[in-house]
Amino acid sequence: MPIRDPALWQPFESWLASPEAEALAAAAHRKLVKYQTEARTLVTDYARCAYLARIDVERTVPPPLVADVARLHDTMRLAALPALPRHLTEPFSPFDDLHEGTIPLYTAEFDAAPDPRLWLGRRERRQMRFLQGALAGMAALVAMGLVAHVLDLPLSPGLWTALIGANFVWLVIASFNQPMRKRWL
Repeated sequence: MPIRDPALWQPFESWLASPEAEALAAAAHRKLVKYQTEARTLVTDYARCAYLARIDVERTVPPPLVADVARLHDTMRLAALPALPRHLTEPFSPFDDLHEGTIPLYTAEFDAAPDPRLWLGRRERRQMRFLQGALAGMAALVAMGLVAHVLDLPLSPGLWTALIGANFVWLVIASFNQPMRKRWL
């Protein structure tokens, strides 16, 4: 990692290896996200955003989930991390793109882009689930077609046309305004 200030990053890196960081990840897993790996990534991003806030406070605004981890850390009374400045943990609208300026700073400092699934707002995560549902529907249609072909089941062409057409419309609508396409590509 091309860390600009290794001496400033050292306390954050040490904290990430501590039992307190593990406890925070476990709490984030219980309260914020579904998977343990996502919770661990959020805790890492929390420490990274706190570090970035020390370097450039004007451009550092954590995404909603990372701000939620910061607020969760405040309530747990764990060992102190050089925490995010108070104004960065205040709730803000998930529809705002306030954290957009943080992404280039994060990428430059840590030599990798943040996980887009965790840096999206609620509306954007809903859009991603909508697209995933459309893709799952297409996969189900293919599986149903294969099963019908293997079992030699008669299915009317009108039914197939309607199912494929409806799923194609769903897929087009879902993919039209995807946050991943706009921000990360």
